[in-house]
Formats: sequence, C-alpha cells, structure tokens
Amino acid sequence: MKRWLIFAVLSRALWAAPAADDVWKVVEAAGIPREMAQLHNPEAFPEVAAIGCQHPDRGMELKAVYFDGRYCSPNQATSGLVAKLDTDSAVTWVTQVLLSFEQPCLTSPSEFVGLTTYLQPVAQPDGAGGFKVRLWVKESNGEFTLRQYHLTPRGVRLTIQQRWRPKSGPGA
Repeated sequence: MKRWLIFAVLSRALWAAPAADDVWKVVEAAGIPREMAQLHNPEAFPEVAAIGCQHPDRGMELKAVYFDGRYCSPNQATSGLVAKLDTDSAVTWVTQVLLSFEQPCLTSPSEFVGLTTYLQPVAQPDGAGGFKVRLWVKESNGEFTLRQYHLTPRGVRLTIQQRWRPKSGPGA
C-alpha cells in the first residue's frame, strides 16, 4: 500500500474538518459569492478546506485555502505546512489540495499506453526544508502537462516542464 494512502488514513483521526459555516463566512468576507465558489475537504488533510472559484472561461480553480482557522493563499498554506511534510505527504498535498479542482494523473492514463513518457507522482527533498513534486496533470483542453511544484517555507512555485497532446484520428 502506498505510504501517502496510509498517511491519509492516519491523518483523518488526528484533525477535524473545519466547520462549513466557518469556511463560508471567510469566503464571503473575501468577496466571493457562494454561487461562484466550491469547497473541497481533502481526505489526507481534513483540517484544510480548498476553496475553488468558478471562472467562465477556465472552469473551477483553486482560489484559497482555509487553514489554521483562516482564509489564506495556497502559498501561505503551503509555507505553514511544509515543515510537517515528508516526500509522500508532499505528493498528497499537491494532489489533494493544490490540484483540488484539476485532474492529477495518479496512475498512467490510457492516452499514455505504449509510451515511456508517463512517470508516477514523485517528491524529492530540495535540501532546504522543502520538496520538489513532479507529476502529470490532464488539462481541460485534453493536453497533458508535466508539472513541478516546488514546496518551500516561503510557499509554492509551479514550473511546467513538458506539454503533450495525444494525437487524434485513425492510426494515431
């Protein structure tokens, strides 16, 4: 069994999910109407609520994180938690919180069959108290991006390392 899954199961007992009313209060105070927002409570980080905001041209995107009783940016939440992460939980933070409203590829998608391009989500310590997490994400336009999230005590930095679009049509 993957260590990140074990972390997810064990962490559920340690922290309680924030009360939805408390989260909605800070969302509304931030000026985001309820009809444009969505809350996601990550299984591995029950003390957190990811807050998504609807954009007409891009769909739902991570806007903020309710963490430690307050509304904060994904950078602030990451910086507040990075010291408690290990390589497995760093991958889980990225997939369950930072990518709450996107499609991380935790297993090889069917579009990658016969290719050596796919790599499992992986994290490596950066030597400065942070982690570099690499994984594929399926974009809403059908394209795939290989992303690297650098989690540090100052926040998170995203780098797109590769883009790939499956060929369509007969014989592709």
